[in-house]
Amino acid sequence: MKLNRKEILAIVASHQANLDKKAINPIFSSLRFFCDGQNLKISSMDGERFLTHKFKVDFNPFDIFLPGVNLYDLLRKSKSEFFEVVEEEKEYVFKIDKGEFKFSKLESNSASMPEWIGEFSNKIELNAQDLKNGLKLVKNSCSNDDSRPFLNGVCFDFNNGYFNLCATDTLRLCLYSSKSDCEGKWIFSKKTVNDLIKLLEDVESPVTLSIGKNAKFEFVSNDKNVELNTLLIPGQFPNYNRLIRDESEYSSIIKTNVEYLSSSLDRILTMANLHQPVVKFNFANESMIAAENAISRGEEVLDVDYSGSELSIAFNGRLLSEMLSNFSGDIQIYALGPQSPILIKGKDQDNLTGVVAPVKRS
Repeated sequence: MKLNRKEILAIVASHQANLDKKAINPIFSSLRFFCDGQNLKISSMDGERFLTHKFKVDFNPFDIFLPGVNLYDLLRKSKSEFFEVVEEEKEYVFKIDKGEFKFSKLESNSASMPEWIGEFSNKIELNAQDLKNGLKLVKNSCSNDDSRPFLNGVCFDFNNGYFNLCATDTLRLCLYSSKSDCEGKWIFSKKTVNDLIKLLEDVESPVTLSIGKNAKFEFVSNDKNVELNTLLIPGQFPNYNRLIRDESEYSSIIKTNVEYLSSSLDRILTMANLHQPVVKFNFANESMIAAENAISRGEEVLDVDYSGSELSIAFNGRLLSEMLSNFSGDIQIYALGPQSPILIKGKDQDNLTGVVAPVKRS
């Protein structure tokens, strides 16, 4: 069979995160190329996710397994527009550029990638770019604490006419909202979220989300049908609405440009402790930002519009910087006191909310 190198390379590249490079069972590090004579399906699985690209071809039926990482490197380093795959008795021969590259066939008892079978009770249609952009904004707020896996992903919450994407590690929270008439609440892993962000890069068609015990995302990308099946994270996601106060409840408001504030924060972080990057803000008639470590300290005047009584509050500078990177243009920061989380809203980003908890000080 003869295949377009760039076309197959793009597909194989999207499967790399789904391959377990250290797996004892070669199925988890291999790509399956299955053709029924009319369609070619390229699949991979890691036990948690099952990814498939499907498109029309006119080949004789075949079913082969190839080492995913090696195949990706070969296609990436080649220059030919097309390549040819020839089956021999014990191996597959890739004829590309001016070379022949041979892959041994997997033993029949190990070449058994199962189909992902699921029964789905809910089907929801999503806007691809809205989903991708929302996931990009909230994903950094996921937790890395394996003892609470329900925080190690993004919550898809359909409720009261809105579709909310929310992630939190208890020190910060990011919420992205859009309109939806559906109902339901599920948690997806960071791996699935990262897969979706890459897979949806150039997708304009709607995304169909099917939900049952597991979940399936379906969409069309570059004339190819893509399916991403994934497990759901068990557990109850926190009631994030309790952490987001109404803006009228806050006693202090900081109005500034996020690029300006991020620049000041970035400079002052060079003076912070490497392992505990605490930065201190003092908001008053003349606002300041400061940080120090064992051998140096720095402070800088902040040109911001502040209303409220004098407020001294400290944050993990890196967490605050990551949250601010989600915003653009003018922002408003709402504060209640030195021990209470702040609320961040963008002037032109009504669908995005950030919450950052301060560093507790005795």
